[in-house]
Formats: sequence, structure tokens, C-alpha cells
Amino acid sequence: MDRSHRQPCLSCSTLFWDSTETPRSDHFDDIYYSRQNGKAETQHVFLHHNQLEERWQTLSADQNDFVIAETGFGTGLNFLCAWNLWRSIARTQGKTLHFVSFEKFPVAKADLVKAVQHWEDELCYETSRLLAQYPPPLKGIHRLNFDNSRIKLTLVFDDAIDGLTNHHFFADAWFLDGFAPDKNPEMWQEALLRQIALHSQKGTTLSTFTCVGRIRRGLIAQGFDVKKVKGFATKREMLAAKYCAGNKLDTASPDYFDKQHHWLNHRNPPLRVENTYSLPVIVVGGGLAGAWSAYSLAQRGVKVKLIEKNKAVALAASGNPQGILYCKPGREFTTQTQIGLHGCLYSSRELSRLNKQRSEATRIWSATGTALLAVNEKTHQDHHVILMKNNYTTDLIEPLDAKQVSAMSGTQVNYSALWLKHSGWVRPAELCRILCRHPNISVLTHTQVKYLDFNHDKQRWDLSCITEGSDNPTTLSSRVVILATGGDIRSLSQTRHFPIKTIKGQISRVNVADDKTNPLELVLCGEGYICPPIDNEYCFGATFDLHDDSPHISQSNHYKNMTYLRQLAPRLAKEVELASSENTDKPMQGRVGFRCATADYLPIVGPAPVYQDFLATFAALRTNAKTQFDCYAPYHPGLFVNIGHGSKGLATCPLAGEIIAGYLLGEPMPAQQSILAALHPSRFLIRGLKRNTL
Repeated sequence: MDRSHRQPCLSCSTLFWDSTETPRSDHFDDIYYSRQNGKAETQHVFLHHNQLEERWQTLSADQNDFVIAETGFGTGLNFLCAWNLWRSIARTQGKTLHFVSFEKFPVAKADLVKAVQHWEDELCYETSRLLAQYPPPLKGIHRLNFDNSRIKLTLVFDDAIDGLTNHHFFADAWFLDGFAPDKNPEMWQEALLRQIALHSQKGTTLSTFTCVGRIRRGLIAQGFDVKKVKGFATKREMLAAKYCAGNKLDTASPDYFDKQHHWLNHRNPPLRVENTYSLPVIVVGGGLAGAWSAYSLAQRGVKVKLIEKNKAVALAASGNPQGILYCKPGREFTTQTQIGLHGCLYSSRELSRLNKQRSEATRIWSATGTALLAVNEKTHQDHHVILMKNNYTTDLIEPLDAKQVSAMSGTQVNYSALWLKHSGWVRPAELCRILCRHPNISVLTHTQVKYLDFNHDKQRWDLSCITEGSDNPTTLSSRVVILATGGDIRSLSQTRHFPIKTIKGQISRVNVADDKTNPLELVLCGEGYICPPIDNEYCFGATFDLHDDSPHISQSNHYKNMTYLRQLAPRLAKEVELASSENTDKPMQGRVGFRCATADYLPIVGPAPVYQDFLATFAALRTNAKTQFDCYAPYHPGLFVNIGHGSKGLATCPLAGEIIAGYLLGEPMPAQQSILAALHPSRFLIRGLKRNTL
């Protein structure tokens, strides 16, 4: 395996249990928690000395969330105890706890199961839910939602210093944990303390089990008021601290200016979850992007009005009866591959949560996994390189030969495959309808937004709308507008500069009697795809046509889809063709949709730039692409974009909804800065300036 390039998965910690059944790290030769009582240690060191119970009992009405940051997730005990305490305090109802934890050596799930058994009686509710969502050791940020998204665990699988540098948020409390400084000196550096200070604000508290002098002096140097207090059990002393903004170093700034991605610095103030009489956030577009944008905000208590031009949501590209949640990893662990894999992981967790609220007959997704078939020599070579160069764990990606694929799928398959574990089939149209039924979302159909105008006096957007059947425009207003309009984005003056294209796709549908064939058990994907049947109906396709703008179903596209199917599963293809020819009452059906894709085939997610002002602000890039800026970039106040998901919307839209909510509410983000930059609406303007084409 090639170790010279960036590997996608971190090395899991090797644990062993000592005579007291306390887990110990083989690498660091140190215990994960106190032998006397790990839970009591957490309560004393971190909960008590950050005054969490007192602070949470007195949360103000306008403080909608609380952010804890931690170095060293380990067995998750600190998170479980904090979650348990939060649930026990009535004042926290309707508010959100963010827990951001950094871990370079994740505990393998099998070891985590054993480690949390100690607390099953006291923390049963929390441990069972954590184990159900605990992710594989894929490098990057994993967002896990619990308790109707009121508990948000942001697991950063990365070095703490690197992770903090690439993740911007402000903590209300710090759990400075991890193995002892003499056991893990690589973590306990001045650079770490510097990052902790940069991620703190006035009143941020910190506690740590250690009392090492250089750590105490380092915290003081970074602006913390530090005290020695009684340690846990036999430990004599530990440190408790509070951040004092007046002590902050002159070179530090309470505003983050990203020097590498300077265009990310925007001045939109965080939206506050206001009373029921305030203007709702307006989301334009009722497909997957719009539905997830609305749902992510509604889960946080934000009122949302969703505007859809058709008679119901999910009647355009997101309206297929069945689709696949998947991505195609590249040879290298690129940003695009990261987005795809983390998107699949996040989507699968969220879809599983939604599935639990439904009966088996009405489930909206099935986690069958997807067999990415090596249908030609190039794909076969790609798969070989992916496996040889990357250290993917088998709980993410597993190679299968043709016999294994055939056995697992229940039909003849002639190709080897990569089995993408956290994937499967989804009902996209039904999913959109379910998301939009959230009580904080109201849907206005048959309504098209003709233009936007920002009212500077009232600091709000006025949307001129035309409702079907009426010649008179109506005006809707909001401080915040999210455009999830797909290809219609260019009909508005503020967003017509985005380089998008619409790509026609047609799926085919055939009903096969259950006594005619064994049902497919696995999603198969090559040049086309086919899903396991729903009510004996197979859905497969899909065509990809940049130059056909006809909305009509064509027989030639049915033929293309059958060609794809013969390649994927020849025996099943014969059975489908036979069923289609025999069933004259229900011949082959189809559906046409137009995917919205971008020039770089990544979605556009984030604040909308003011086109001319943006070009003027960063004009120096035309002559020097390395110019550094220390200023805010010009963005339309309260205007956000979520478009361009192409054929991967099931993998990217849920995470994009979380990103939009993070921008709006000033929360810890569910993705690192490099991913936010890759998805950012201004990236095309920056590229154009650097290439001197704008």
C-alpha cells in the first residue's frame, strides 16, 4: 500500500484491559479513565469544574445553544455524561447542545462496545444511541444527531491541532482531556493551547485533569485565568480556567480571517431563533436540496416557509420513486471523495433515524449497500488502485469478486465490485414529502418567485411571487432566503452568474411478478444502476444527456437503460424484458428529470456573493494569485444558495442542509474548511479572477 499520499482512514487505538477491566491504550501506555470510577472522574473534572449544571439551569431565553469542545474523544464517556446531564435539566428543553470532540486514534467500535458496558445501567439511553451511529475511522468531520437533533456530536477524526485549525467555532466550555502530557507530548503543545484560545470567547471555561506547570503557564499566556483546584480521588490537584478577552494576544482576532480561503470571510450575523411572530426563513424550491435546507432549520426550532412552483414538492428532478445513495471514490483521497464518503455516512445515519419512525411497509430507505461494478478495464484498474493506495476499512468499502456479488445480489453478475457499505436505495419523492411535514415548515405551492429585492431600511428580502391562476404578483418578506431552485437559479439577477448546466435523465420502470424472478437484494451500479424492487417494480437507468431538453419519455432512452441493465445483470435483464413484453396492461414506464450540475460537478452551498463588488474586492488576484486579504468578502445579507447536486443529491443534500444551518446560526460546522471552500458559491469567481477570465 502506498503510504506517501494522504490516507483516508486513521489508525484505530489498540486497547487492552487491565486487571480492573479498565481500558488502556497500548500505543500511549495510559488508561482512558480512572480505575476508581471513570464516570465520577468525568463529573468532577469536567462537568463540575466547568459549572455546567449551574450554567445550564440558568440559560437565558435567547441562548439557543451551548458548545462544549474536547480534546480526546476516547471511549466517549465525557460526551455521554454531558448528554445525560443536559437531558436532566428542564431549562435545556428546546435548546441545542453541541459537543465537538477531536480524536486522532479512534477506538474501534468493538472496543467501544466493551468499554461502555461499565456504564450500561447508568447511561443506557445514551450509550445505545451512540453505538448505533458510531462511524468508521474515516478522516474528517462526522456529525451525529441525537434527541431530534437537539444533541449534536461533531466527531473530528484528526490531529487536534490540524482539526482545530481547519474548523472554526467558539466554545462555551473546554474539556482538555487526552492522555497525560508525558505520555502524549505531541498533542500537548503550545500550538494546541493557541488554537484553544482562538476558539474561545469571553467567559469560556476550561478544565483538565493535569496540573503540569508548562500547561498552566501556557494557558495563562494565551489569556486564561487559571486556578489549581482539588483533583479527583487520590490526585492532589488539577486545573480550572476561564478565558478573559482582555488578556487576548494582540495578534489574535475574535473574527476568523481564513488566510488560505479569504473569500470565506463574510459578515452575516448569526440568525436568532425568534418568537412565533417573527418572519420565517424562506426556502425557494421543494426538491431534496430545499427540503433538507428547510428540515435542518426546522429541527432547530426555526420557522420556515417553503415556496414551490409546482402543485406539490418533489415533482422535478427529486421526484423519482426510487434512487440510490452512493458515491464513487477516486483513486486519491481527494476533497471530492471526502465529500462523497462523508455525505453517504451522514445521509445513512439521518435516513436510518427517519426510518425508525415508520413501519416496514413505508420505509423510505434500505441500507443494502451498493456494488460498484468494474464493468470495463478502466474501472477495473481504478478499483485496483483504490484498494492498493488507500487504507479503507472493510466497514466502509469491501472488494467482492463476481461470485460474491452474484450471491449477495441474488442474480447473475459477471464483474467484480467495490461494495460501498453505507449506501442503498431511497424513495426521494416520499422523503421530500416527509421532511416538509415538519411542524415548523409551511409549504406554499403553485408559486414562482419572479425577482428578489433587498429592503435596506427594513433589512429584509422582498420576494415578488406569481401564484398559478392569478395575474397579480404578491410579495413575501424574510430576513433570510435560501435558493434551492436548481436550474432556475439563473432567472434571478443576484445569482445568474453561477456556471450551471441541466442534464436530462430518464429512468425506466417495469413490474415483474414475484413468481417470475428472485428479487434483487443489492443495488448494482456500473454505467447505469438498478435498485431492488418495491412492490415487484424495478427502477433502473438512468440516461445522461446534456443536449436533449425535451421533457418527454422516449423509447430510445428506454433502450439505453435496458442496455445498461444487460451489462449489470444479464439474467435479470432477460426477466425484465420478458415481463415488459408480456404485460400489455402495464408496459415499461418511465420518468424524465433534469439534474442541475456545476462546472466542477460539486454542489454550490453557502452565502451568495455580490458579483460586481466581489470582483472589485479581489481584483488583485488577476495579477497575483497568491495575494493575501484581511477583509470581509461582499455577500448579499441573508441570501444563501443550495444547488448543483447533480445525480448525487441523496449523498450531498442532507449534509448541505446542515452546512446552511451552520452558516445561518453561527454553529460549529459539520465539515472542515477545505470542504466548505470546495462547495462555496464564490469559488468560481475566485478561479476566474486567478485565471484572469473575469
